[in-house]
Amino acid sequence: MINFLIVQKEINIIHEITPYKNRIKYYILTFIGCISLFGIFFLINNKVEDFGLIILIVLIVFGGFVFKEILKTKLYLADFFSDSNLVKIIYFKGSNEYNFETNIDNIEVQIRNTSVKSNFNFEIIILVNDLKFTLNKDFDWNFTEMKLLFEYIRFHKNILFTEKEKDLLSRIDNYIEKVPF
Repeated sequence: MINFLIVQKEINIIHEITPYKNRIKYYILTFIGCISLFGIFFLINNKVEDFGLIILIVLIVFGGFVFKEILKTKLYLADFFSDSNLVKIIYFKGSNEYNFETNIDNIEVQIRNTSVKSNFNFEIIILVNDLKFTLNKDFDWNFTEMKLLFEYIRFHKNILFTEKEKDLLSRIDNYIEKVPF
């Protein structure tokens, strides 16, 4: 069975931006919620002698995760415009807006499965001009836009999908059909 990829010549993806301080707040509130849940769980189990050690371990583990996510969102791709050759990217570094134009051949794109058993997820990594953008569904990007952008760049650079990428793209299609948001 042959799957034909139909890709448009132009692409314009525009987002209303989630401010950097709101992206930081999102991760910090998630962090506080996780610490609170672990704290309540251990207090209910009356293991008070281990409480400080457990909270310290949870603080270190989740703190590292939150710090890594905050660093990934500091560089934030907002808008992507292309005519299949020339690409214009508008991005934010922290709260400051920047933009540049480049050729599509200067862009590298990767797709990574970040799913866990109970939740399907993936992220797109775009490398251009020594910048690394990580796109995920946490803020303004949705699965349909991320998949479209990945396929668009790969198609116009004439790069074939690997079997692993094809499998992930079909899982994305199935997910989008079930949850069209």
